[in-house]
Order: sequence, then structure tokens, then C-alpha cells
Amino acid sequence: MRVRSNAQTVLRSPDRPSLQHRSAVPALSKRFTPEVSVELPSVYDAQVSPDGALVAFVVADNFRRGGITAPKMPPANIYSVPATGGPTKKLTNSERSDTMPRWSPDGSSLAFLSDREVDGQRQIYVLPRHGGEARKLTDVQGDIPSPRSLSPMSWAADGCFISFLKVDGETDEDLDRQSTGADEIVFEENHRYQRLWIVNVESGETRCVSPDGLQIWEATVSPDGARVAAVVSDLPYEGDWYLNRLVVFGIESDQVTVLYDEKRPAAKPEWSPD
Repeated sequence: MRVRSNAQTVLRSPDRPSLQHRSAVPALSKRFTPEVSVELPSVYDAQVSPDGALVAFVVADNFRRGGITAPKMPPANIYSVPATGGPTKKLTNSERSDTMPRWSPDGSSLAFLSDREVDGQRQIYVLPRHGGEARKLTDVQGDIPSPRSLSPMSWAADGCFISFLKVDGETDEDLDRQSTGADEIVFEENHRYQRLWIVNVESGETRCVSPDGLQIWEATVSPDGARVAAVVSDLPYEGDWYLNRLVVFGIESDQVTVLYDEKRPAAKPEWSPD
């Protein structure tokens, strides 16, 4: 039986004593509308440290702001929180986009992507575990992508280098043509490949390690750091993903071995621990 009053709700049942319940939900200051929802930040890409003690994650605006002076990417920063619960700590404080935190194998550092220097041009930075000054690792031209279900960069097992995917940047010829007002885009005629690169964590030396003429859709470096398993195609366009194949090539060699080349596309290769 339920009895209502202005102050409280009293619940009664035949086999239990009375239970009094006062509503603890505060009145909303305004209605939850689509406009309110887009103002709420997104929390994503949680990464647990190797020792299981900390979780790094991204807090970002849902959308980039409009206007000529607005940044090309939604503002985002990286935070950490103890895995057992506790206060969060803001690890980066950028007005641009700091995303994709990835722990080093020993858990002492976080690599992440940021366009803090040049709007829209992401580079790799490394940050101490508990925050501090980030050190810029790369100085490349061309997009370092961040697809939803794939990580564009990963640490080598020994922590010596970071591998990452990068799309070919604009050539001097492209820039010269644009300076004259020739900005047309010809469909599937300008082959701009996505390639695999590595950067030495100590020196910052950066080089491309994937064979020429291959579009690298996904890649994973072997535990010994000597070989790469990759999903590739001969051309860099979206439709070519459906014609992909799985290959292995050496970090120091252009020799390519095909492991899988069937009618159905390959995806997400992973090395065994040994």
C-alpha cells in the first residue's frame, strides 16, 4: 500500500516494516536539451599504466568551435586518476588538442599527440608519469591520424622507439601550385600514402620504415622490434581497404612477405608475446 503526503512517501508492505523515503534528487536548473548535451565534455581513451596504479584519459570538447579563428580540432587535455579511486590530476594544460595518451613499457612516461605548436599539425610528445614539462619528439609534416578503433602509435617493447602512422605531407610542388591559386582536388589522382614511421625516444631521430608504394592501414611491431605485421594495399584510397592483404616486413629491410591475401579483408594483426 502507498500513502502520499506533501513531505514524504511512505511505503508499506505486509511483511516488512514501514520504509520512509525522501527524494534526494535536486531540481534541475534547466532542461536537458540537445544544446546542453553538446556543451558537456567527452571523457574517453582510458589507458591503464603497466603497474595498474594509474589511469590516463582524455577530456575534450565534443565539437570544434566555429569561426575563422577557431582551432582546427576540439580542445582536449589529458588527466590521470588512481585506479583505486581518488582525485584526478590534469597532466596537460593546452588550449589546443592533447590526445592519445600511451604509457611507456616501464610506466615512467606518457606519449601523446598534440597540435599545440601548429594548429592542426599533430606531433608526438612525451610527458613524465606525474606531469610536468612535455618534451617534443617529432617534427613532421603530414597528418598523424587518430581513427576511432585503432591506435596510430605504440611503444616498442623495450621503450627505445615509438612507431606511428603518418600521411604524406604536401610537397614543395603542391605548395607552389596553391600559392598561384590552383587548389583543385582531382579524385584519386594524387596518391598520398599513409606510411609507418618510427622515432627514437632519446634522440628524436625520425624515419619512415615501410616499403615505398604501400598504403599502411594498420601496423604492429614485433616484440623484438625487428619486424612489422601490417594491413596494406597498393593504393591509398578508402575503397582499396577492401582489397587489402596482411604482410610482414623488416624494420631494416624492404623485403615483404605476404601472409594473407584473400577475398575478405584483414584487420587488427597482433603478435604473440614470443
